[in-house]
Amino acid sequence: MRLSHFVASVIFTLTAATVSAGNDIQIRVKSDYEAGVQMAERGDLNMALIFFGQGAEKGDAKSLFALGTYYHSGQGVEKDLPKARALIERASAAGLPAAHAMLGMIYREGQGVTKDSARAISYFKQASDGCSDIAQEKLAQMLYAGEGVAQDRIEALAYLYVAANSQENPDAVAGVSHVERELSEAQREQAKVRSFHIAQAMQCKDP
Repeated sequence: MRLSHFVASVIFTLTAATVSAGNDIQIRVKSDYEAGVQMAERGDLNMALIFFGQGAEKGDAKSLFALGTYYHSGQGVEKDLPKARALIERASAAGLPAAHAMLGMIYREGQGVTKDSARAISYFKQASDGCSDIAQEKLAQMLYAGEGVAQDRIEALAYLYVAANSQENPDAVAGVSHVERELSEAQREQAKVRSFHIAQAMQCKDP
């Protein structure tokens, strides 16, 4: 999954109380972030960015992250990778798993920064601990290839098992089938045991 696809995957449908968004449009929201999401879904990026900006000024992690993704993609605003990263880093510092995962991708791919596999792995692990199946899949890829870390196909399969359990990550499911064929039955059992410990250590948070 490329970074652009990841960004698209973190927009959620939300409900709550009624707020006026101007131009006689009434939307049901309970936060600036949710108002921004609903305006983005309506195709009004200008209003979406206003709401995300308001939420970001208040330090809301989801708003910071959303605003950062727009500056990263250049959608609705002038592309600004340093500003995007700064916003996403603030969301990451607030503990948002999606922000950890995106920073992992940024450093893995070297988007606006020097490629840093070790830093990418650190962010992916933080996101994985917060139940990000995307981060778990990325960790598996890096472990499988020995990218910035010692190659470990058993550990890679363990992370793929955990990611595949979300039932929303077809790439992880495909990865399980691929790696399983390369390992012995005993190695696959080791990976299953390891996946159990990984899952036990996770503390799921809002994406």
